Amino acid sequence: MMPRFSVCIPNYNLGHFIGETIQSVLDQTFSDFEIIIVDNASTDDSVNVIESFEDDRIRLYQNNYNIGFSPNLQAVTQRATGEFLILLSSDDLMAPNALEQYDQVLKEQGGRAQQTVLCAATQMVDENNQVSLVCVRPSGDIIPKWVPEGEINTIPLKRKDQISGRAALRTSLFNCSSLATFCSTAYPRSMWEKVQGYDTTYSYFPDNVFLYKLLLSDPDFIWINEPLFSYRVHSSNQDALAAKQSAIKYQVDGYMQTVAYPNENLYLLGLSRDDLVRSFLKVVCIDDSLGKLTRGAWVQALKIFLFAFATYPGRALKIPKTYAALFLLALGPLGIQLAKLARKVFIDT
Repeated sequence: MMPRFSVCIPNYNLGHFIGETIQSVLDQTFSDFEIIIVDNASTDDSVNVIESFEDDRIRLYQNNYNIGFSPNLQAVTQRATGEFLILLSSDDLMAPNALEQYDQVLKEQGGRAQQTVLCAATQMVDENNQVSLVCVRPSGDIIPKWVPEGEINTIPLKRKDQISGRAALRTSLFNCSSLATFCSTAYPRSMWEKVQGYDTTYSYFPDNVFLYKLLLSDPDFIWINEPLFSYRVHSSNQDALAAKQSAIKYQVDGYMQTVAYPNENLYLLGLSRDDLVRSFLKVVCIDDSLGKLTRGAWVQALKIFLFAFATYPGRALKIPKTYAALFLLALGPLGIQLAKLARKVFIDT
């Protein structure tokens, strides 16, 4: 018999975290699951840590060489045998009742369970498991937001919020915003098979592109406003490494979406190619460039700003924030200080 859940864990050189990740799955109050781990040719002690667990529900596979981040997502999920899949990074955590809560919602869905995508509130934690932010979906909103842990009680929240997949997808594409956290998204294996898994041409957010494929079939998209997962931020995760390298992978993936997203899908969603381009330039380029400035990363902010003009120069000039970013970048160190001051003023007000 197939297990109810397959928890799929791709890993590369996170031996110092993966043991805690595996243990958080083994500590579940719901026991009908398997753990699939594909190690991407790690050079640390990851494999030794994984093999130290003696549990028949754990299956470890090792790549002969590092095949890359996105291909490893495909490699780990295609080995799953469970009815529902969850893709968990090897440094993230599950709350003890996460699978129990998901199983209960899927039972409530009845015959719609095979057309259901689940996600949940997620904590942002550091290397010592200290919580800073929580990702929740406020009542009436489609796009979730990260808020300080101490402010959760001030936000109107439904315990469970359900919307149609296509409505969520349209809003996400129009605003160029993520709909769920990587670690909290659960979906039927039958839906994975229908869309043929992850698109390995995207390097930064392949999980977003995969979710878009799922939502196009208009499943029930259910959000549980209880922190059932923890996303860990540290010096070795993907965001931190991209920042160290001054990489613009996020921008490259965003540009690919504006070019490659099928016209027939846009028609179904009532969107145009221009909608995608506008959101890409505003959110992925200009807003992100300004965000990097507030963090003192002038070189990376400049790279992102120039990428906007390398892709859609005429349209970039139609965005008012473009001129603010250009002005601040031209000021150099003074621009960084002004950007930080502006951000503080807007947040405080």
